[in-house]
Amino acid sequence: LQLYEVHRHHLVNDALIHAQLTHNSIIKLLGFCLEVDVPIFIYEYAANGTLADLLNGTKCFPLELRLQIAIRTAKALAYMHSSDSGCIRHGSVSPSNILLDDDFMPKVSGFSLSRRLTKDYDSGTIVVYRHYSDPNFVQTGLLTVKSDVYSFGIILLELITRKISVYDEDCRVMDLVTKYNAAYHSDNRGIAMFDKDIKAAEDIILLEGIGRLATECTKLESDERPTMKEVAERLEMLRASWNKVSQGG
Repeated sequence: LQLYEVHRHHLVNDALIHAQLTHNSIIKLLGFCLEVDVPIFIYEYAANGTLADLLNGTKCFPLELRLQIAIRTAKALAYMHSSDSGCIRHGSVSPSNILLDDDFMPKVSGFSLSRRLTKDYDSGTIVVYRHYSDPNFVQTGLLTVKSDVYSFGIILLELITRKISVYDEDCRVMDLVTKYNAAYHSDNRGIAMFDKDIKAAEDIILLEGIGRLATECTKLESDERPTMKEVAERLEMLRASWNKVSQGG
């Protein structure tokens, strides 16, 4: 009974946090019921599954869509981190927690680890999804807004390489962050890692810019990472420059 009450308390807390978030790129919580054996949460419908489904599927999807997904997700996380929403850390940013609507636009979901930031850190024990988690978070259990930045950096890498965070290559398990950093430092571009389906010559500068931003997001020292607001702004600037070039400006 005590364990049930503790679990129920966390579910209520998560639901209350989620219910306060109103952003076009955050999945809407329509209602919930905890007075049953299996708690029920009702969300708006996301017709196209998750970003993980899209990345792991065989269908080609254009760079413009990938950039749209990145920008809108970054803005949603920046909103969560803002003082207006009480500075909430997501804690579980991954492609499986980014749902896609009818137009393949992102809806951030998966708030089971979300915490309101009243201090720089949480002291409680938190179960983490290692493949997308900040190494500092994994080692210490201390969740900060820069933990979300690290996880988002991995998503940026997945969007430009179409490789998952941990993948097999020549019968070896590869870590995407480590592999991309090695490729990036070898030519200061990371071009060898870009997904061939979006590797057109006119898009290389944009891909390099996204890759460079991803390496900054995934720095081991959290103080060296940008904020989510800065990440969103950088992505917007990259898109503006890319559009200008593509239009012959």
